[in-house]
Amino acid sequence: MPFFRSPSFPICLVLAAGAAAPVWAVDPDTEGLVESDPDDGNANIAFNFKDAPFDQVLDFFSRESGLPIIREAAIPANASMTFISAKKYTFDEALSILNLSLQMHGLHLRKENNYLYLGTLEGSFTKPTPVMAGGVDDQTPPDRIVTVTLPLSNAMAALVVEQIKPLISQYGGIQAVTAQNMVIITESAAQVRRLSEIIRAIDTAKPIDSSTELFSLQHSDPETIVNALKALIGERVKKVIVDKNGKQTVVEEETVPQVQMYPDTRTNTVLVTGAPTRIETVRELISLLDVPEGAGGESEMMTFDLVSITSADAAKHLNALFGAIPKERKPNVLPLTEVNKITVVASPSLLMQARALIGEVDPGSGEAQSRDAAAPSRIAKTIRLEHVDARSIEQVVSRLLTPRQRQLIQYTTTQNRMGLLVAGSPDDVEAFENLIRNIDVAPELKRDIRLMELASADPAATVAKAESLF
Repeated sequence: MPFFRSPSFPICLVLAAGAAAPVWAVDPDTEGLVESDPDDGNANIAFNFKDAPFDQVLDFFSRESGLPIIREAAIPANASMTFISAKKYTFDEALSILNLSLQMHGLHLRKENNYLYLGTLEGSFTKPTPVMAGGVDDQTPPDRIVTVTLPLSNAMAALVVEQIKPLISQYGGIQAVTAQNMVIITESAAQVRRLSEIIRAIDTAKPIDSSTELFSLQHSDPETIVNALKALIGERVKKVIVDKNGKQTVVEEETVPQVQMYPDTRTNTVLVTGAPTRIETVRELISLLDVPEGAGGESEMMTFDLVSITSADAAKHLNALFGAIPKERKPNVLPLTEVNKITVVASPSLLMQARALIGEVDPGSGEAQSRDAAAPSRIAKTIRLEHVDARSIEQVVSRLLTPRQRQLIQYTTTQNRMGLLVAGSPDDVEAFENLIRNIDVAPELKRDIRLMELASADPAATVAKAESLF
């Protein structure tokens, strides 16, 4: 049955025994109740309440908005609302006013499609919410629960999350996505706006420990080197892209956290900005990647953790060991002072000499595999392929690795596509190489055997002539 207002006097609902009465502001020129469209943005909801029970307030709002309310939570007994104003409000404004009053009772009213849902605050934070990239737009009401993604340029997402957590409300949430250096927040729109300003202020300043280094390349193209570095030190991240028709497509891309790399083809250089430890990793890999055409596979890389000597001292010992070797064959020794490690890039035979020397000058370096050799903590090498194209084998091997191996092993194709460059712990690299060797096998040839009768007087000569054709 439709509900009409009298044009001549305001409607009052009087409760028993002196209970409070809600008073609804009525336009005297209005002949009846006109339901508002929640999406039209017009200010056509006017109401006044004085100690009115929330049951009656919600019923009134449901009639005014034309949206039925589905109750997922009970309203506490004696819960009432007082709001007196002669102003008319849009649907979003009126909903915000109601939620500000409901919040003190642990309740929240939300709109989904053509319904209103009354639930607990805790439950409302677990429901599907609008997802916004970069922040909350100006049109979003302050009480709307939203999820926002905030990419960071300078600050580390994990550290920012630890700093912001005390500011999150009881039912809100904040999460760091380290692979993309991004922060995800689920909160009310008003709270997200405040937190976004704080996070942007933190992210504006460049970290004190951030540094920049320019790498000049001798033999390789900068863009090729950057793509290879992304595959070796990056993390594979899967993204779901939804097109305008709602079709979802899963794509995988390489992201490099805590470091940015910019190739410059004009000067044949790579500019790297980020944490010093990440730049050290880039330096050691560039020394392995930037080799003359056709020389890939001759050099390997080993990184050793040092215990009793510094990386600078270890570098002096190694440079003295390789002092008489010709320049074109001389190993590349990279002391990583920030983490007290040393990286050596050389041929396998020279790497064995380096291992032996480090085992002598620093007996505690790693768990020695023999009495005189130090155990490297990380190695990188090129696996040459004989029968299978590198791109094809790269697609196959990704499905054969365990989740742990996908996290700990980095690999990419060489520039000539005749091999794979792999980096990781010695045991993981060895397991990866064994897997590649089992895939890189010659294709089986189908053989057909037939028995043929020869009419020739000299069958041996006929067979010899046939064999000469192949």
